[in-house]
Amino acid sequence: MGTPLALDCVTALPLESGATAVLAGLVHTSRDGATFDVPALFDLAAGGLRVVSVSGPRREVAVTPTGDPGPGCVAGGASTPCLVPRFAALAYERLSTQAELAATLSGGVELDAIVPPPPPPPSIALTVALWAAGVAVAS
Repeated sequence: MGTPLALDCVTALPLESGATAVLAGLVHTSRDGATFDVPALFDLAAGGLRVVSVSGPRREVAVTPTGDPGPGCVAGGASTPCLVPRFAALAYERLSTQAELAATLSGGVELDAIVPPPPPPPSIALTVALWAAGVAVAS
């Protein structure tokens, strides 16, 4: 079970360059029967994020930082990368207030995991030294 994410405020993600966050879940509204996944609920580009993959019945979405400042993060007073909600726009599209839309929602979205970046490749000097040590041991 992951950490529940707020749908109505900007949320900073503790991701270093090359790391990946796995977000999962669906939100359903009884107002018009629509179901929203992570890309529908959050403006990922405005949060300095890009989608790496989408999979599974829980609509697991892996995101990673783009390396660019997220304009939505700056506007929301959060560090980049972050999740910038589209909740106000979703309510507006349904001709309702955010409170009215929120009252019709079920389900949720969670931060399931943060996967650290892969380790850097070994340097050429280290590779040569290991090769030389292997040759010396083999001799």
